[in-house]
Amino acid sequence: MEENNLKSFLEEHFIYEVNMFCTSLESIIAFKGQNNFWINNLALENFLLHFRNIIEFLYFDKKCSDDARAKEFISSDNWSLLKKSYSDETKKLYIRACKEISHLTYSRFYGTPPEKQWDLSKIFKETTKEVKNFLNYLPDNLCIKVSIRNELENRINKL
Repeated sequence: MEENNLKSFLEEHFIYEVNMFCTSLESIIAFKGQNNFWINNLALENFLLHFRNIIEFLYFDKKCSDDARAKEFISSDNWSLLKKSYSDETKKLYIRACKEISHLTYSRFYGTPPEKQWDLSKIFKETTKEVKNFLNYLPDNLCIKVSIRNELENRINKL
């Protein structure tokens, strides 16, 4: 993919994923206390869907030829650094999200035991920390517009 297309992809599609991740958490916070099971789950599932998309972009190799991955945008040294920061805890959360959100599995929790709760704060902090690392690793020619980055970072910092 050409350099201009890579930059456009980041500014449109990658930033979209991160903004939807933030919007989903904002929705969870807004709906908290309304006791609407379906609306709460809708916001939670959306949050976890975008969490999965960001994790796959940052850390995974391509499954299909048109998959976008962080390693296409940053140096191999920086991608190695980014990959090293993929914590065991985040890996467990990613696997759980895959099993509970996108698949019907027998490993889903029954009822409402404490372990069924998601540590949304931890997921958000870890993921946005890695998003910021990725953005910092971008070479000058692929850095996203300052206005887009500032808006995104302000949004993240508010949550």
